Amino acid sequence: MTMGVYSFVHRSDFRRYVGSSLNVEKRASHGHLWAAKSGGKRRGNPHLTAAIRKYGEEAFAVQVLEV
Repeated sequence: MTMGVYSFVHRSDFRRYVGSSLNVEKRASHGHLWAAKSGGKRRGNPHLTAAIRKYGEEAFAVQVLEV
């Protein structure tokens, strides 16, 4: 478990969502993507979730900014 800061960057317009978590790997790679795929009202940023649903997860790069 690694505490830190991460971001999702849209590859074409470079809009960015920055988040932090006690477990960066799990939250960034599974939490937000799972919320977008589940279709239900899950925890997470609703704007990021809508963008992932609209453009697909391939349109975003996930970066760990600070550990």
